[in-house]
Amino acid sequence: DHVIPQSRGGPNTWENTVTSCRKCNNQKDSQRLEDVDMKLRSIPRRPQGFKEIFEMKIGQIHELWLDYLQIYF
Repeated sequence: DHVIPQSRGGPNTWENTVTSCRKCNNQKDSQRLEDVDMKLRSIPRRPQGFKEIFEMKIGQIHELWLDYLQIYF
C-alpha cells in the first residue's frame, strides 16, 4: 500500500510503500493515515541489497540455504 496514496500525489517509491493485511489495506483505501487514525510501525525505506529483498519475499532464510546463497550476500 502507498503511505501517501498515488491518487493524492504520493510517489511510487520504496519510501512510500508498506505492506499491510487486507483488512487494514481496505480500511485505509485511498486516504491518508491521519484520516483513518492509523500509524506506521516503522518508517518505510529501500531494501539494502539482495538478502533483504529475498527475506522480504520468503521470510526468514533457513540456515541450510545459506551456503548456496552466500554469493548474493
